Parts: sequence; structure tokens; C-alpha cells
Amino acid sequence: MKKRLQDIINKYDDKADECKMILGNTSLAMQTVWNQIARHDSDLNTRISHANTTIALETKRESNQMKSIAILTMVYLPCSSVAAIFSMDLFKWDAQDGESIVSKYIWVFAVFAGGLTAITLAAWYHITHRREKTANDDATEMQSKMV
Repeated sequence: MKKRLQDIINKYDDKADECKMILGNTSLAMQTVWNQIARHDSDLNTRISHANTTIALETKRESNQMKSIAILTMVYLPCSSVAAIFSMDLFKWDAQDGESIVSKYIWVFAVFAGGLTAITLAAWYHITHRREKTANDDATEMQSKMV
């Protein structure tokens, strides 16, 4: 009876050791899977980082091109504006003594130019602030999703 009891205890210990081994192997397998997932995530993050770097460099290049266009506009726009004004019939260059060189309708030009400038600036202000508000709302929404 003692021998039978000892055999049962030995079998029980063997089964307990087998269970510990299976548990250890399962734990090792899970760690391997998690490491593989982490490696995949790391590779994906690296590719995203490279894509973002490429986008940033392209944006910088386009920004430099836009700066050069803006500088050219600032150089040529005043000249073309002055040429356009002087080409109008608002000035009489061969005026006689006592006659005004400037037309009495110069106010029409000033009103239209001022009005169109105000409309352009108001539209720019409205569009710019609407885009900023949308960008801020999107950023807030993304931050709330991250938390």
C-alpha cells in the first residue's frame, strides 16, 4: 500500500512538473508572439517616420517656392499697379496752365480700389480663421481620442 501510495505521489509530481512545463512553454510562446507584434509595430513606425520626413521635405521645398513667388509679386506688383493707373484717362499730361492734371473722377478709382481691397482682406481673414478653427477642432478631437 505504501508503494502504491508512493507511485501515486510520483505520478502526481510528474503531472505537476508537466503542467509547469506546459505553462512555461505557453508563456514563452506568448512572449514570442508579443515580440513579433512589437517588431512589426516598430517596422511600421519606421516606415511612417520616413514618409513623414519625405512629406516635410517636400513641404519645405514648396514653401521656398511660394516665398520666391511672393517676393517676385512684391517686386512687380507695385510697378504694374502704377503703370495701370497712369494708363487710365485719370491724368491729362498735356494740361494747359491752370488746368488740372488729375481728372475730377479720380475718386471713382479710389472708391473701387479701396472697396475691392477691403473685400479681399475680409475674405482672406474669414477663410484663414475658419481654417485655423477647423484645424484646432481636429487637433482637439485627435487628442481626446488618444487619451
